[in-house]
Amino acid sequence: MRSVIVLLFNLFTAFGVALGNASFDAGLAAYQDGKWEAAIQHWQRIVDSGESSGALEYNLGNAHFRLGNLPQAILHYERALRYQPFDRDTQHNLILANRGIIDQITPLPRLGIWHYADRIRDALSPGWLLNALLILNLVTAVLFGGYLLGSGSLRAWSLRGAITVLVLLGVGGAWYVWRSSAVTVAQAIVMAEKVDIYSSPSEVSTPLFALHEGTKVTLGEELSSWVEVVLADGRKGWMPREYAEKI
Repeated sequence: MRSVIVLLFNLFTAFGVALGNASFDAGLAAYQDGKWEAAIQHWQRIVDSGESSGALEYNLGNAHFRLGNLPQAILHYERALRYQPFDRDTQHNLILANRGIIDQITPLPRLGIWHYADRIRDALSPGWLLNALLILNLVTAVLFGGYLLGSGSLRAWSLRGAITVLVLLGVGGAWYVWRSSAVTVAQAIVMAEKVDIYSSPSEVSTPLFALHEGTKVTLGEELSSWVEVVLADGRKGWMPREYAEKI
């Protein structure tokens, strides 16, 4: 029941975000009529045009989930979380989708402090941080102008303010780089029903284990048509690149 509530609620949330987009509206109408494939076609058209958002990716995930296409549902939920990492509905539906795939991988244990660090890192989006940095730059310029052109207490106040803002700029810049690095980590979802993972980029090398559709991997080195993949439990190997779709 909760999953149904989440699906409906976010459709209307996304409607507000994408108001005015004819393709989105058409997809919304199709979704409400239970025409999941048609909804996907309309929304995917927006993505193919170069536009995307957390709400749009989330709704694409929901439509694929309705069709039972778990690998695509997981792919779009993961993409949605890159825009809105703390969205509880997306997290909830991603957990539901992951319960339906074959590979149930237990991540390597991490110290609790790293989970808190991740929450701090992801608290603001790269776009929000970039806008904040631009504003701080403008404030710095104004304060330095007050220092150069002012006199007396205004000059002293401007200098202290400029130094404070410069410190904030340094912190914000480091935060932006940290946050951006997390977004740009190359990860993918396995799209093949079953794919063997090899010890080197060749089918004549040693098969190590097999992965199934819907499994999330981190991408490493690419060589010809092969890519190195690393799993959350630390296992790694090589697989044909065509079977992994980037998040």
